[in-house]
Amino acid sequence: MFPLVPALYVLAVVGIAELARRIARRDVAAIAAAAVALAAGGRAAIHHALPPQHASPRVVEWAAIGSYLRAHFPRATVATVPIGAIGYYSRLPILDLVGLTEPDIARAGRSVPAELLTRTWIGHERHCTECVLARAPSLIVTTMHRERPWRELSEARAGFYADWLLLQEIKAGRAPYHVLDAEVMPGDHILMFERTP
Repeated sequence: MFPLVPALYVLAVVGIAELARRIARRDVAAIAAAAVALAAGGRAAIHHALPPQHASPRVVEWAAIGSYLRAHFPRATVATVPIGAIGYYSRLPILDLVGLTEPDIARAGRSVPAELLTRTWIGHERHCTECVLARAPSLIVTTMHRERPWRELSEARAGFYADWLLLQEIKAGRAPYHVLDAEVMPGDHILMFERTP
């Protein structure tokens, strides 16, 4: 049906022009047809409207993270969960912590423990900590944010289970990363970890 769209668009413009010409001549039938069309169109617009929606209201923040990474770490490899906007705006190699784009992580067969699993984890429950650490990403970007800078490892938190597992390795000293604070927007500090050389 798509090839018909341009032709239908031209016909609609010609029809609207003809209708406007007839209304200008005060053609009662044309005025009635325009009123019916407007009423039907208005009803359809109200009853079939789709509300604005997106997967997460934090997409603007993730885009800012991507831009920040591109400006400050142009050669980094990044491990994170929100790979879409961060990957698009950073244009950097992205390691997906939950395996949506990483076959090794997806096939590792590990999931969030059943007692912690909720509907919000669907599609984000996979993990493979050793797979991530073997790839040695330059940066690990978490979903944790707040208004003040992240300074100490002891205050670091995780949002996703895959993040939490990596954080346990970092806190135990088994993964060579240190806290990196990134103010990606005024008053919006993101918790990141940078690989220690």
